[in-house]
Amino acid sequence: MASLLELVFLPRCSIRILGGSETQSQRMYAYLQEGIERGYADKLTGRLTAKGCQFDNGANLQVLAQSDRSVRGHHV
Repeated sequence: MASLLELVFLPRCSIRILGGSETQSQRMYAYLQEGIERGYADKLTGRLTAKGCQFDNGANLQVLAQSDRSVRGHHV
C-alpha cells in the first residue's frame, strides 16, 4: 500500500517490483493493480500493462523478475 501511495503522491517516483521469480513479481503487481483500479486509474497516463504503468505526475512502476538481465539491463 505504501508503494501505491508513493506512486500517486510522490512526483517522479520510480517503483520496481522485484520478486524471487516473475510469478511472485506478477502477484504483487496484481495486488497493486487492484488498488490503482479502485481509486487511482484516472491518474494513469496510459493503461496498465503486464510490465508496469506510468502516472500523470511522472511516477512509474515496473515489474521485474530476479535475473541479472532484468535487474541490470541488457549488456553488450
